[in-house]
Amino acid sequence: MRKFIFILLLIAILPSCSSISDKQMSSNVSYSVEYGFYHESGKDSNQLVHKIEEYDEYSPTVFIKNNYPDKYTFRLYCMIDYKLYPLNNNNYIDISLASGEEKSFPISLSNKFQQGLHDVIIIIVRDPDNLLEEKQYVSPEFVYFSRRVSLLVSTDSVPDIKYTIVDVKNMDKKDRSSTPYITINKDDKFSDLISKISRNELSTLNLHYNTDGKETSAAIIAIQQKEQIQISESFIKYAGSGDIIVPINPSTLIPSNLIIGFVRNPFMIQNGDVFSSDVLFTNLTTITE
Repeated sequence: MRKFIFILLLIAILPSCSSISDKQMSSNVSYSVEYGFYHESGKDSNQLVHKIEEYDEYSPTVFIKNNYPDKYTFRLYCMIDYKLYPLNNNNYIDISLASGEEKSFPISLSNKFQQGLHDVIIIIVRDPDNLLEEKQYVSPEFVYFSRRVSLLVSTDSVPDIKYTIVDVKNMDKKDRSSTPYITINKDDKFSDLISKISRNELSTLNLHYNTDGKETSAAIIAIQQKEQIQISESFIKYAGSGDIIVPINPSTLIPSNLIIGFVRNPFMIQNGDVFSSDVLFTNLTTITE
């Protein structure tokens, strides 16, 4: 019998992101999303490492359950080696789930994987077309859910990736953030982050990540609707503790929510005993005309 491994995330949130207040965010009411990513080749208990042979079909199964009291749409994206994989013509799948409803379905990815290690990441976005009506901070844990899997095709050889070396800027500990965030200016701090902004106001856009020095590399992904936003410095290396700043070209953005992910330690085989916390997202960000 197939065994699904679920992540249960308890989060305090009311149904509409656009109506959340600080008081409501601290409510004791908790809802949850359950989701899993399964393949018969997974040998570890948490399904974090999948193994196939070259030219084998790879069709893992996704499971999602909505434990919120209201009906929601969940949007599924899939990244393979940090490139958006075309699940259909929209490059994503929308799943509408009533309260308590669950669905599981296979996604056919490819039978043309080259030998070696591949990073496969599924991203689930709750209520993806709900745009912010005003500037406010909505934590990424209320919106984005992900699972990262190491796919080994015949061998575990690591691909040759060209990394850009980026500087680490010193910063006060009081200004640190546990999640990445975006600002207009390079010198801006977490308190200056963007949540809702017009394209006309964006002459520059910068992604910040406050590293503690424990990791030394990352991959950066950006998505709007069905398109992946190209980032010139998508694979970076760094050393030390402080603020990393990566520019993003705002001219490519469209009016919609902007998804930005910061994945620590790309192309590192996952520890099958521990769920990865290496996939991080910025706060909910809405771009308007």
